[in-house]
Amino acid sequence: MTPTDTNVVLNTLALLGPYAPGRSALAGYTKRLRDALVSTLGESNTMVLAVDDRQEGLSYAENVRMHIYAKARKNFQAAADFLNINRIDLCIIQHTFDLYGGDEGRFLLIMVRCLRMPILCTLHEVPAQPTSEQKEIIRELARLCDRIIVTTQKDKAILTKTCKVRAKKLALIGPGLGEAASKKTTEAMWQETAKCYLDVARDIVRRRKHRPHTDVLRRLRRLSPDLIPDIDLKHLKTLTDATGIIQHATYTVPNRQHGYTTDDNARAIVAALMYHDLRKDPSVLPLARTYLSFIHDAFNPTAKRFRNFMGYNRTWLEEVGSEDAHGRVLWALGLAVVHAPDNGVLAFATRLFNEALPPVERFDSPRAWAFAIIGIQAYLRRFSGDVNARRVRKTLAERLFAQFQENRADDWPWCEDSLTYGNAKLPHALILAGQWLPNKEMLSQGLDSLEWLLEIQTTEESGLSLIGNNGWLDRSGQRAHFDQQPIEVMALIDALTEAHQATGRREWAEEAFRCLGWFLGQNDTGAMLYDPKTGGCRDGLQPDGPNNNEGAESTLAWLISLTSIHELLASGFAPSSD
Repeated sequence: MTPTDTNVVLNTLALLGPYAPGRSALAGYTKRLRDALVSTLGESNTMVLAVDDRQEGLSYAENVRMHIYAKARKNFQAAADFLNINRIDLCIIQHTFDLYGGDEGRFLLIMVRCLRMPILCTLHEVPAQPTSEQKEIIRELARLCDRIIVTTQKDKAILTKTCKVRAKKLALIGPGLGEAASKKTTEAMWQETAKCYLDVARDIVRRRKHRPHTDVLRRLRRLSPDLIPDIDLKHLKTLTDATGIIQHATYTVPNRQHGYTTDDNARAIVAALMYHDLRKDPSVLPLARTYLSFIHDAFNPTAKRFRNFMGYNRTWLEEVGSEDAHGRVLWALGLAVVHAPDNGVLAFATRLFNEALPPVERFDSPRAWAFAIIGIQAYLRRFSGDVNARRVRKTLAERLFAQFQENRADDWPWCEDSLTYGNAKLPHALILAGQWLPNKEMLSQGLDSLEWLLEIQTTEESGLSLIGNNGWLDRSGQRAHFDQQPIEVMALIDALTEAHQATGRREWAEEAFRCLGWFLGQNDTGAMLYDPKTGGCRDGLQPDGPNNNEGAESTLAWLISLTSIHELLASGFAPSSD
């Protein structure tokens, strides 16, 4: 079904081609098209990458942002990196076979293969009888580009009949080079040409919001143990200072402007202590104590609630944080109790956990209940006889289960009318509580809802296809496919490993391994979210690939997910090889 949303904005656009008016008809074409596009998008939003055959380049106007020496292969890779880093919304390429370096202009393919944004490529001077190498390049451009622009019906016929390019990949937009060079074109004609380019571009961007470029999808393959990376804490350490873990990064560099959150420091406690419990590596303990110190300061003893946002200057930006943030801290403190490396951490985590527990009974957020239940269950592994903790667990679990029962239907086994964030934490909590209360119906509800969550987020082509945060999924079936967030995978893996422990069924653990593959390229764009150079994780999956910032939330989601899988392997579980 064709997407119907029309709210598509193109903020930045790049034109690639010759750009020295007077030197060639194609340079004049690029210049006139650029001028017409500027009248719609604005001067600052339209950049030119000028291609020529001079190593030192020509003397260009200020609107040329980059010079590409056509015979230098490395310049094409650099140009792709430049556009990707600047997150350009669209690239329009002007093409003739003699313009770019390599055999029949093959160097252009180096750039096109690396570009993440939508691409329009205008083929000028299509040969009536293209050589076998020209046919190969045309087909590769058609595969990699979102649309091939031709300027005459004759060129369109050659591409479809001789080069076997699918007609739906082509768009006819005049004028051609001959007409453009004749000076018979008017300003109005160029405005119409620019409008046609932008109409095609907006249609492509609209479609990519719903489904990425299908030619970069990778077929699902089972993730074998030898493909699972070891746990690398380099980026965790990079993001951590004497205060705590910094919330955001600009690419791989910590961004101090946004300060810290209790949410992230709670996740960091979980990641650090899980790692210590698995590897017994004492070097991680100073990090864990830093994060514990942060949440201690986050606790407002008057309100009995945790604050969430802190500026880089160590000033709290609120007196009371969200219910979800409070629940996450209880999750972290519960794990700190059960994984405490010494009596000091055990005493600290136990006292703060019990001081922070009472308010959750007044909370309205199902996710806060779920995090609290998971934290309480961890705490009870150490202090199983704590009657108050058991009472709160029962109260919250029954409340969550009742909400599922009241709202569910055969085709919607869920406690709300939409699926938003941290979804798998809800069935995870039911699975845990259902085992230990015990309550078989609650356990069954948790397993059924988790299975449904997995089913609606699985595709044959890419494996795990998460619900996007740009609209989520509502009960009517309206669904966003992007942006996909790493914390959703973490929540799924946590829930799946718990389902495996609760039932003994190996298929739950197999699914956890499959979900980890999302970080490693088994996703809707075939892109790696994990960064092996830093040990961090990129901040989500967009239609054109990953958001290349590596902030705390995403990196911690990766580390917790990866540690959970290594725990499974350490327990003796071996995933199927078929």
